[in-house]
This record gives sequence, structure tokens and C-alpha cells, in this order.
Amino acid sequence: MRVKIYVEGGGNDNSRLCAELRQGFQSLFIKAGFGGKLPSVIASGGRAEAFHDFQIAIRKSKLGEVILLLVDSEGGIEDGVTKWDYVKTRVGDNWEQPKNANENNLFFMIECMESWFLADKDALKNFYGKDFHENSLLKNTNFESISKQNVYSSLENATKGTIKGRYGKGTHSFKILGMLDPQKIKDHGTYAREFFERIEELS
Repeated sequence: MRVKIYVEGGGNDNSRLCAELRQGFQSLFIKAGFGGKLPSVIASGGRAEAFHDFQIAIRKSKLGEVILLLVDSEGGIEDGVTKWDYVKTRVGDNWEQPKNANENNLFFMIECMESWFLADKDALKNFYGKDFHENSLLKNTNFESISKQNVYSSLENATKGTIKGRYGKGTHSFKILGMLDPQKIKDHGTYAREFFERIEELS
């Protein structure tokens, strides 16, 4: 089974960020204990670009290939709303579900990838060092309910006095990703747990 994951982030025009994104996910998958061949991670850049690449890939997929899409939701998802219904009705998306795709092909890092960071404060402390202000992070243990704006402001407040400087998406994000404990992410998020369990099924 060959698994390809089209991920929002990196961008095809920035080789350094693409490499860091792939390395970050690879480290995360290895720590998650996935057996067999690791999934291929394709950095697509923006959210819309990731969906575009996914559409092409799933349409051209061959026997033995599984094509997945992993993006930010950019907003809260009401209970009972399916993932494909959400991206169909969300203002700015209007994504049509491909005919050979289902709920097992689409996954969210919830409002933003940085939501995962809040599940592993130890990884953040290890990355930023002694001047990291853990108390500035949000106390809500259900990070999937935290808005994108609040996730970013929480990280910026906690890191502004560190030697690495204030959190920067392109500068720090994928390095931190590779340091996270996947079990902590799974323990604190339904959407994250669903994603990791799907990869485990396919490994």
C-alpha cells in the first residue's frame, strides 16, 4: 500500500520549507510507531493549492495507492457536520467532494497546524529554551476548540522573550512539528486522533 498525503504548507516555490515540512512529518510518523513504508508527504503550499493537487492525484490514483488531504479547517466545525460538507459550505472554499473520495481521505489539523503544538508544551519548552513562558499558553486542554487567532497569539506571547525570538510560521513551525509527541496530539484532539489512526491502518 502506497500512501500519499497532500499537506497545506511549505509551498513548491520554497525548497527549504518543503524539506522541513517533509522531515517534520517523517519524524512525527516514526515516533508514532507506524510500521512499513512511511507515507509520502507532498507540500502543496496554500490550502486551495493542496486541494487542487489532491483532486488531480486522487483522480489519477492507481491500484494500491491511497491519497489523503491534510489541511487547516480555518474555522470551527459544528457537531454533526461532515468534513466534506464543511468544505463545501465554508465561505471561500466551495470544495466539491471528488467522486472517489470519502471521509477517510480528508483530514484537518483543525483551525491551524499550530493547534497541535498546544498539546505538547514540553516540545515547545525544549525548542525555545529557558525564557519560554509556558504560563502564557492557553490553558484549554481541548486545543481543537481554540480559534486560529488565539492559537497564534498564545504562541507569540509565550515565545517573544526567547533567544529564538517570537514564533514564526516559516522559521519555527516545521522544526517544532518534528519534536512533537504524537500520542499527546492524539490524546487531546478528535480530528488529530482520526488522522493518526487512519495512517496506522494503512501502515
